[in-house]
Amino acid sequence: SIKEYITCYKINRAKKLLVETNMLITEIANSVGYSDVLAFSKAFSSKEKVSPQKYRLIQEKRGDLVRFCNGREKCMPFFVISG
Repeated sequence: SIKEYITCYKINRAKKLLVETNMLITEIANSVGYSDVLAFSKAFSSKEKVSPQKYRLIQEKRGDLVRFCNGREKCMPFFVISG
């Protein structure tokens, strides 16, 4: 359904932001179209079987994230793609 497609799109966008930025969960929720962070967390947890915060921690622990500075003081994580 269209509703399912939109929800999946929002969750996939949120997963990218959780991994690639240091944005707060509330900021991510708002940026993907959820005005209520609890509704966002519930939708995310329903699809991913973990909370947004737990998802971020799992990704960080996997070791796939590297911190880099892009000329600014604030460092941001990104994925290293290995062959």
